[in-house]
Amino acid sequence: MGLFDEESSEDERPSPTAQGGAYDNYEEDDDEEDPLDAFMNSLDDNTAANIQLKKSGGRLDVEAEEEATSHWNVAPSEQDNKSRPLADSKLCGYHDHDDSSSSMQSSQAAAGARDAMSNAFIRAGGNKQSNSGTKHSLEQYNNDEDGIQKYQQQEIDPLDKVSHDGVLYEPFRRNFYTPNNTSSGIAWRKQHDIVCNPSNFDPILGFGEVEAFPEELLQEIARSGYDSPTLVQSQTLSVAISGHDALITAATGSGKTLAYIWPMVVHINDQPHINPGVDGPIGLVLTPTRELAKQVFKYASTFIQSIGGKAMEVAGGNRGTWELTKELKKGCEIVVSTPGRLIDLVKKKGTNLKRVTFVVLDEADRMLDMGFENQVSSILGNIRPDRQTLLLSATFGKRVEKVARGWLKNPVRIAIGRTGASSEHVDQHVMVLPNRSSKIQWLKEMLPVLSPLGRCIVFVASRADCDALTQIILQSFAAGDSTALSPTIVSIHGDKDQRDRNQAISQFKKQPSAILIATDVASRGLDVAGIMTVINFDAAKNLDSYVHRIGRAGRLQKDGDEHQRGVAYTLLTDKNADFALTLVESFEREGRVVSQELVALSQRSKRFGGGWKKNSKVGLGFGNDEDNGRTQQRPSDNYYGPASAATATEQPMKKKSRWG
Repeated sequence: MGLFDEESSEDERPSPTAQGGAYDNYEEDDDEEDPLDAFMNSLDDNTAANIQLKKSGGRLDVEAEEEATSHWNVAPSEQDNKSRPLADSKLCGYHDHDDSSSSMQSSQAAAGARDAMSNAFIRAGGNKQSNSGTKHSLEQYNNDEDGIQKYQQQEIDPLDKVSHDGVLYEPFRRNFYTPNNTSSGIAWRKQHDIVCNPSNFDPILGFGEVEAFPEELLQEIARSGYDSPTLVQSQTLSVAISGHDALITAATGSGKTLAYIWPMVVHINDQPHINPGVDGPIGLVLTPTRELAKQVFKYASTFIQSIGGKAMEVAGGNRGTWELTKELKKGCEIVVSTPGRLIDLVKKKGTNLKRVTFVVLDEADRMLDMGFENQVSSILGNIRPDRQTLLLSATFGKRVEKVARGWLKNPVRIAIGRTGASSEHVDQHVMVLPNRSSKIQWLKEMLPVLSPLGRCIVFVASRADCDALTQIILQSFAAGDSTALSPTIVSIHGDKDQRDRNQAISQFKKQPSAILIATDVASRGLDVAGIMTVINFDAAKNLDSYVHRIGRAGRLQKDGDEHQRGVAYTLLTDKNADFALTLVESFEREGRVVSQELVALSQRSKRFGGGWKKNSKVGLGFGNDEDNGRTQQRPSDNYYGPASAATATEQPMKKKSRWG
């Protein structure tokens, strides 16, 4: 179903200042040392020194942000001995500015963005000298992007196998809705490019269609500003509330989280209350990252509280097992966690899985990429076999679908749009530049033009580059027009603990023109309104990561089914020929126009030879609008246009909660 082959994972080494991925959703500190932090602290001086010598040219460090990487050993590389020491990069400061600092009128900024981009491209192409005058120049970190560091992953010991034979589980209800199967449902799916297999599940187009929705839940949905379900919610509600397992593919920013949170609340509302000190949760959400867990927890907490329940996020952080156990023993209906943290809590009797009957695996493809397959399998093996299970992601490879056969029973396959496709709400530009210095020059000239239009995220491959590029941008704005206030510029990466990440994201949210420089820690689960521009300063490691990166823009608006328009710029050099071919193949599948520069670069790939079609619609990056199609629109088209909110009549309140 339109699946694409994932490329091999290439990752950069952790920095010696890594915090072990602390998670700090709570202010209290705990004397008990987190086992992940203990591992990082156990690294001896020699290991730390070797790590410091790594090149920032190592590939994306998304795994370095996750629980899995705290259990990885660094495998020495021959390139290590050739690496030059890193410069002493310091974390960037935070700049607080009032929203009024963006004095440029949006229409004027949009009108000038196209010319500015063209000029920046020309000047960047002519600037082949290293940025030697900048103390934090990226050239001193990464002169060899091919110097890739490898990891060896240690297994997190899975949970012991449990025999369910002879266990008398309490019966539970999972079917709360009888879906229709009409021609109008088929027409709706065809209209919106949705696949549902089997197809006998008409979408739920209004919240009032589901009598199982408790009155309190409907009221909270209305208070939260949701007038009607999104596409993925409409189709998923029909399947999930009728009690079926499901494998769901939808683009980022489409409302996937609430597509499973609402059915989970309905499911929990029908069951007896939790017995504090004895029972574990009823609903379980597993995520690959702490950032995504925090995002899911926010929604879960809001809607489970509407029926008198409680959600807990236990993905990691400064709170130790003892403190988490104390909270869990008070009773909670929903637990959101990463696999490793949940296994640790179950082993230490912090909670149990005996009452879990509704399981969600969010971003399941990433969990497999990170090596969580055995951990997830052991968790599911400890949960009663008749549970209801949903798998969700923006992309699904063949490996995920194969593994899902063992995790789900007779699942309904739901695909919203083209599987593995990038967001149709994000216009995509690819800039082919001579070298890394040219990319820096392009960035320094374009950010002052793009940031007044809306928030910007700049993705880089390594933590050292993240710090260095932050300093370069700060210095560039400081040296610019003194009459204009600089935007807030912050960064997040794996060397920053969760408190620093939360502070950076909070600062990013406060100013409409803020700029965030980040590793792939921000590519998933970061749901911030008003992100208009995503810049891939370093190429993504594969198409999956690319899709999630650019999906930060073009997000669904809160007041309806409309998406805000976004734009993505990807900066490539000669060393990115393989990824250029990946983009050409993706753009061809999606019917996007491919620039001549991108095609030329892709032909240098070792994989070249049939990867793109000879009859490609080739257009120049800065040609006429009619030649450039979907991906080369004017910046004003990318950012502006009517954004009417979907409206719907207020739905009747039908069922009272048993939890109130």
